[in-house]
Amino acid sequence: MVNNICWYRDPAILIYAAIVLVTTYGLVLFVWWLFKARKPTEVYIYFTLLLGAIGITNVFNLIARYYWKNDGDVSDHAVFINSGWWEIRSLSMLVLLTAIIVRMTMRVIKNRKSKGEGL
Repeated sequence: MVNNICWYRDPAILIYAAIVLVTTYGLVLFVWWLFKARKPTEVYIYFTLLLGAIGITNVFNLIARYYWKNDGDVSDHAVFINSGWWEIRSLSMLVLLTAIIVRMTMRVIKNRKSKGEGL
């Protein structure tokens, strides 16, 4: 059964594709500037990595949506959704967000201890 919905008329595919393009451009730009600046801040590095994680997650979303809407054979979609890749698609974002939160928590604790304040 072929689905008659064109990929370019599906808002979700267009949004996922736009996110992938914007984050890829931003990642390349930020990495280029990272090497040019030589001494970037932690926030700059984390934001650069976050752009990459968002892009990776949306590549998987884009592929899944394509299989669902346009391939004509939903079995490919089912195989993709049940694969290990789909299950870990957001792992990069989870790891990065956890690292950012842990790092910021440690900074707050260190800052409060240096001022003699309690937790």
